[in-house]
Amino acid sequence: MTEPALIPRPAALVAGSGKLHVGDRTEILADAESRDAAELLAGLLPAVAGQPRPVGAARSHPGNDTIALAVDATRSDLGGEGYELTVTPERATVTGSDRRGVLWGVQTVRQLLAVDNGPAASLPAVTIRDRPRFAWRGLHLDVARQFFPV
Repeated sequence: MTEPALIPRPAALVAGSGKLHVGDRTEILADAESRDAAELLAGLLPAVAGQPRPVGAARSHPGNDTIALAVDATRSDLGGEGYELTVTPERATVTGSDRRGVLWGVQTVRQLLAVDNGPAASLPAVTIRDRPRFAWRGLHLDVARQFFPV
């Protein structure tokens, strides 16, 4: 498998074999902290899988054909806004160090979704660990080189 084109490039990416088919039976599971990110993902799936998906409560042992989202504050190895995305042919899990990390994981899932022939979609089997390289976002405007009123 070729490495998926993701923007920004993740800190660590390990490609697996196979893919998770996202279709009529796929469940989205989320804990209370990642519910908003799960709702965002549920809103994205009809565009690629054809059917809206309800968001269910997280379970300790999710079954097959699930995409599970969870915040795990004990994952200090992920850093602030970090996440780990694991996709196997059976299920996908997004674990974030905080709510924003899960949201960034959902954005990576959005980029990975590939539309197959027909109303089905799939996610390639992959393990991704990522976090922001810098604590700040945006751009710096140098007011010394531009003329701005006070």
